[in-house]
Amino acid sequence: MCSLLLIPNWVSKIFYFTTGCLNFLKLCKIKFYNFSLFHSVQSNLVAQTGDPTATGRGGESIFARLYGEQARFFDMEVSPRIKHIQRGLVSMVNNGSGMHGSQFFITLAENLDYLDGKHTVFGEVVEGLDILDKLNNTFCGEDNRPHQDIRIYHTVILDDPYDDPDNLVIPPMSPGPTEEMLNFLDVTFLALNSDQIPCDFIKQI
Repeated sequence: MCSLLLIPNWVSKIFYFTTGCLNFLKLCKIKFYNFSLFHSVQSNLVAQTGDPTATGRGGESIFARLYGEQARFFDMEVSPRIKHIQRGLVSMVNNGSGMHGSQFFITLAENLDYLDGKHTVFGEVVEGLDILDKLNNTFCGEDNRPHQDIRIYHTVILDDPYDDPDNLVIPPMSPGPTEEMLNFLDVTFLALNSDQIPCDFIKQI
């Protein structure tokens, strides 16, 4: 079990407030990322997560929860001053149409300039950098899917500068995995006693 801070301002450092930051914070607040698998890890490139289907094709923005399926994605924001120049940067994943949903990646190497202008950097890992080494060295198949079950266990917000929308439904406690997640969730993961696990940990089996 490994500790990794992932969230802007509380798990990561916010560079500037963007729609991407708001989206990420509110998704964390509704526990959207609980049990999210790192479904793709490319050594010396990026580790990707945030898709509840663990296929790389799923996920949605917080705006879909607020306004319906037509708001599943939002327009990409790119600042020319913020580049993928260091390890541990957190970026929203471009869905291929210049839009973002819930998927994000963490850079595992420096100077990945080919990602600039294609994905929105919105944060930086500031604690648990040794976990990036473990992610980078994990064994993966030809499809970049790790052989180990590596996922986000829980998220905690230490500071949220954004007001909650009136129709944002925040669960009173962390929900369990959905039926969809159970289809690929390691059963030993579910056997853990959540009361004994700090809430800012990533579970690695």
